[in-house]
Order: sequence, then C-alpha cells, then structure tokens
Amino acid sequence: HPGQEIVAVDQLGRVHLIVRKGDSFGHELIASTGGELVQVAVGDLLPSAPGTPAMDEIVAVGANFGNEDDGGPGIIRVFHRDAGGRWSETSYLTPGLVHAVAVGSLGLAETDQFVCAGFFRQAFLGTLTTEVEGGAVAMGIGAIDLPQIGNVKGVALTDGGFVLAADDGHSVEYMVLPGEIAHQLPVQHGSPLSRVAFTKEVGVLLADNDGYLRLLSIGSKPKSSLLEHST
Repeated sequence: HPGQEIVAVDQLGRVHLIVRKGDSFGHELIASTGGELVQVAVGDLLPSAPGTPAMDEIVAVGANFGNEDDGGPGIIRVFHRDAGGRWSETSYLTPGLVHAVAVGSLGLAETDQFVCAGFFRQAFLGTLTTEVEGGAVAMGIGAIDLPQIGNVKGVALTDGGFVLAADDGHSVEYMVLPGEIAHQLPVQHGSPLSRVAFTKEVGVLLADNDGYLRLLSIGSKPKSSLLEHST
C-alpha cells in the first residue's frame, strides 16, 4: 500500500496489517493460526522485482503452539508477498520460545537479515533467498551459541552487529567481523532486562522490569549508566 503501515501480532497467533485509507484505517489479517506471537519486525529481506515498488517482509516470533508460558518450542514466521500479491509464509521451529527479533542490515548479504533469540542457548541469523529450484522463496538460518546469560527478551541491531538483553540482567554485544561473529564479555546491569534499542546518536538503551532505563557505552570495555528510574 502507499504510505506507511503498522504491523501487529497477538496472543492468538494472528498477524495484522493496519493501513491508512483516506480519512480512516483499514485492517488486513495476514495470518490467523498458530501459537502466541510475542514480537514482530519488518524489513527488506527479498530484493524487489524490477519496476515494482519496494515491499518489506514481516518476521513474527513467539510460541509454536499455546502461549508463551507453556514452555514448548518456539517459531520464526516470515511473511512475503508472492508473484500474485498474496501473502506466503516460511517458518522455522526453535528449541524454545522466541522472544526477540530485529531486522536490518548486518552486512552479511545485499538485503536485510533478521536476528532472533529467546528462551534457548542460541541466537539465529536469517535471510530469505529465491535462489532455489523453481524460484521459490527459502529461508537460510545460521545459529550462534550464546555465552552464559539468561533468557533473551530483546535484540537490537547496532552499527557493527547486534546487542541482546536477557532476563538475568545481562546484555551482550556481538560484532559482525570478516569471517566471524564475535562477542564482548556480557555486562551485568543488576535487574532483569526486558527491551533494548540502539541509535548512533544515543547508543544502546536498555529497559528493565524494575523501571530502570540505562545507557550502555559501545567498545571493548562497555559501561552501564543510569538515565531514568520509574515506578
């Protein structure tokens, strides 16, 4: 659709597309089955066909069945439009709940990539490709073993990689380097982390369950400083 759109997910496994139409909003249901979805991100995972407007793809993550507290396997669900303009889904099962997702450029491909993590000991880096038999869309997944941190609740892309926020108070920064993906030592912030964001102007921001907002410096010896506290 022309203009900006909103994508939302819910506890019933539904993916909603909300579109501005004139003086009101229209609603499209992209997916209606599956376990609880926790977070969603959008980006250009597939190169647009020549002569067509750029279209983003959707990455929704959560539980494969039931809700996020059931303790079952998780799922990464990626939605793209097919040649006829219809939404198609490609999915990947994970050992546990997927709670964190980010989409953007990691420098690993010409298109955007996604990073997912959650209640298991790995982070997944993914791409979409049409370089398969018949031109079908396939998902490529790479797994990275994590250091000893808690369940990952949030992920954000940084200038040179990504940063994870865990529910035991640890954050860990990963750098995408030629031929390897390396991480700094985890930083302990003292309370369960829940969300993370990054901008060049500010740096890494971490929000936690105890109402603290922290700034994490980037570099070989990252430091955590308190910005705000709320009840």
